[in-house]
Amino acid sequence: MHLSVTCVVSKLMERIVYSSIMNHANMHNILYPLQRGFHARRSCETQLIDLVNDIANNMQSDLQTDICILDFAYF
Repeated sequence: MHLSVTCVVSKLMERIVYSSIMNHANMHNILYPLQRGFHARRSCETQLIDLVNDIANNMQSDLQTDICILDFAYF
């Protein structure tokens, strides 16, 4: 069995960066309290339902919707 050292180092760096960003965001209350997906035990699926509902409501009211999406994942 061949294990790539690059893969292990990449995963380790990913975990360090992820932990640092999340610690900073939590310490400084950067994330919106109702935000899901970034917080433990909060569903991305229910967030998606809320987002689609908000976009549909804004479209019906001729309002603009701006979205900034960040994808952090830890496995």
